Parts: sequence; structure tokens; C-alpha cells
Amino acid sequence: MNNGLFKTHEDVEKKINEACGNLKSGNFVLAVNIFQELLINGIDSIEVDTGIKCAKYWLNRIDNINKMTKGLDRGKYLLKEWEGFENFFQESAIEGKLYDIKIVELAGQYIIAFAVEDLVEAYKSLNYPDIDLLIKIGESFILLYDYHKAIETLEYVRTYRKKDPYILSLLADCYYGYGEVRRAKVLFREAFFLGPEVIPIKKIKCSIINDILSEIKKSGHSNVQAWIPVFGIINNYFDIKKELSDEEVEQLIKEIKRIENEYYTKMNKHYLPYLLSKYLYFIDYLETQTNELDEIVNIKNKIRAVSPDIYEKYIQNRNQ
Repeated sequence: MNNGLFKTHEDVEKKINEACGNLKSGNFVLAVNIFQELLINGIDSIEVDTGIKCAKYWLNRIDNINKMTKGLDRGKYLLKEWEGFENFFQESAIEGKLYDIKIVELAGQYIIAFAVEDLVEAYKSLNYPDIDLLIKIGESFILLYDYHKAIETLEYVRTYRKKDPYILSLLADCYYGYGEVRRAKVLFREAFFLGPEVIPIKKIKCSIINDILSEIKKSGHSNVQAWIPVFGIINNYFDIKKELSDEEVEQLIKEIKRIENEYYTKMNKHYLPYLLSKYLYFIDYLETQTNELDEIVNIKNKIRAVSPDIYEKYIQNRNQ
């Protein structure tokens, strides 16, 4: 029960914010003390429960971290520690235990900031571009919500990996967080078209992708990530398109023939979302860059033949 130390809701919020501020700045002892004070006074909430777990988690590790030598190895170690920390709460959620994701992220920022410092210094000491290290740096900036630096880093990575869906999806997420929604949609569309299965979906924060995932889960489809480009197009989430080069069109046609062969000869439903996404992407190309009406009708008929439900949703949403 509340013994009167915290008289109002504002008093409680003030104390929680104070504890969270200590979490963010790495004052884990103070954070534990404040959260425990709240518990003693009967303030038992998801925020308090999450906060005290976070504070104790890092308090048990911070001495060892501080004893480590600064550098690449410590940076990589800290990122692994963060992953373990995040997985701990994700597993708790699977077990039905609620937690405050914002406090979890806040608690990890002190550690991630340490990691970024180490990784950046390690990269500066190299005389060649270590792309894998740069990706870690970019991902760390994302965790810190420093989208400007994340974009700067990942755009440089992109000059080496122009068609890497992993990089394109991270960039899309950054641009969305940065407020450049149109650019984000173009990049997400391309990333999921190129390789939905390699995209780090758990790292994507964009509400557009979360909305698409919710719709796919409601539909009952398995292999959820493979269906993202399909639902993204038929429900007009991926409505910003880039112009395809002749080389890209040629590659797209080859991919359609390859997947059609896999799908029809093996009758394997695994290939269905991949086939549909290529058909839909091809229609967009035909409609925006050519005037081949007969071929557009032909591809639409193919979609109707392999998936009447997707075809109906596609036509219905286009007519709205």
C-alpha cells in the first residue's frame, strides 16, 4: 500500500522519470534504490517492475565492463550483452509477462553508447573499409535513435552493397524514423522484393511494417516475412515506386520464370508469396514504364489463377 510518501500520480511519475534518468546515464545503484523505494511504498506497476529488473541486470555487469580494455573486443562484447538483455525480456513476453519496452531500450542506451564509442575508434584505426564493422556501428546508432548518424553510416555501406536487402531495410527504417516517409517506402519496397527472408524484422521499428505484419498474421499465412511484399503492395503500403533499369527488368523476368518453374513443377506452396510479389512488382513496372496492356492483363490473370483471394484484395484496393 502507498504509505503517503508519494501523494499524487505526479509524485510517482516524477520518481519514475528520475530513476529512468539514472538508468540512461548508467547510475544503476541510484536507479535500483529509487525503484525499490517505489515498490516499498506500494507502487507496483509494469514500469517499476521493468525498471528494477533492468537496473539490477546492468548493476551485476557494470564492474566487469568497466574493467575491460576499451576497443573492438569490448564493443562487440557490449553488443552481445545488449542482445542477451533484450532476449531476456522478449522471452518473458512469450511467457506472458508484461514489460515496458521504452524502459528496456532506455536502460540499454548507456551500454550501447559505450559500444559505439569503442567500435568507432576501432574503425578509425583501420586503413581499409570494414563493412561488417560499419554495419554494427550503424545498427548501434539506430538503437540510440541517432538516425542522422545511422543514415550517414549505412548510406556509405550501401555504396559497397547496393542490392543488399538487409542494408536497405535498415536504411528504410532510419529514414522513416527521420521523417522521410516517401524514401522509406521506396527502400522498404525494394528490400522486401529482393530478399524478405534476410531482413532483420525484429530490429525494424517502422509502424508501416508492423501494420503489414498484423494483417498477414490475421490472414493465417505462414512464412510471414515472405508475404510482406505482397501485402505491402496489395494494401497500398508500398505505394511509392522507383523506376527500373533495363538490367533490373531483365532480371525480374528471369526470376519470374525461375519461380514459376519451381512452383508449377513442384506444386510447392512455399514459392507462392515469392511468385506473387514478382508478379505485382512486374505489373507496377508495366503500368508506370510501358504501355503493354495485354501483358498487364496476362499477369493479373496469373495472379487470379494462383491466388484468387490475393487477386480480389488487390483489385478491390486499387478501385478505392
